[in-house]
Amino acid sequence: MTLILRLLLTVLATSLMVSCSDTAPPTNAAQGVLAIQFAVPHAKSKPHLAAATTPSLPAELTRVVFEIRDDKGELVSEGDWLKSDGKLEFKLPPGILYALKGTAFAGEEVLFSGTASVAPLKSGERRPIAVALAPQVKLLVAPERNETNPVSPQAIVRVSVGANEKVRLTSTVSGLNDKRLSWQVNQVEGGNATVGTIDGNGEYTPPNVLPENTVVTIQAVPIAAPSFESSVTIQLLNNSPTIDTQSPVSRATPAVAEYVNSVSVVLSCDDCKTLYYTTDGTAPDFTSPIFE
Repeated sequence: MTLILRLLLTVLATSLMVSCSDTAPPTNAAQGVLAIQFAVPHAKSKPHLAAATTPSLPAELTRVVFEIRDDKGELVSEGDWLKSDGKLEFKLPPGILYALKGTAFAGEEVLFSGTASVAPLKSGERRPIAVALAPQVKLLVAPERNETNPVSPQAIVRVSVGANEKVRLTSTVSGLNDKRLSWQVNQVEGGNATVGTIDGNGEYTPPNVLPENTVVTIQAVPIAAPSFESSVTIQLLNNSPTIDTQSPVSRATPAVAEYVNSVSVVLSCDDCKTLYYTTDGTAPDFTSPIFE
């Protein structure tokens, strides 16, 4: 009886040891850290890399959201870069392939977005990763082509002041739900009497008097995304006639005198196209012979 009891205890102990060895040990592997950087090109600044300090971002941005998904497409973590003081980091389990997506918002408008793949992190690794956020908004502004302005969108538009000439600009906005535009002349909304005015439909009227700076810039600025402005250059021309109040000076070679024998005379004139002359001492007029 004692021998049988000892055998049963030995079997139970052996089974318990086997059961423990089949259970996976708890992991103590340290998480990896992913530090977010991103590049945002836009009209009012050069492309930049956002890292530890806040970059010169478009002023209209309200959120720059990054989300991390695992290799099954499940959301692992997300965060707003603007709320992180420029130090957005994600603590992630190592050994997993991740997908990173960044989206920059102005209100509910998506202005920039981009993605990047993240190779598996090592235990305890801290890794910076840069994401290029590409513009999702496009604005095209061009002069309307007609007989008065037969120009390409890239050309400088030439228009005369005081001639009742106007320039109509067309615009195409894509990527925004709010397509309203603010029209400006030299950064003055609606323009003024000095540089010309522009209405809400993009029709520019030049000033009545030629300004000192004869080149003006028309800007179309999206209300929802001002950093995506587009512009057209206008060259103002003087349509008023120029009155020359200075009398031309004529010369005769040789000089005026009395000559006994015949002499060859050459006439010249400063700043005149036609030279009239007489040989009888009277003053020439428009009916006098023309010197060829």
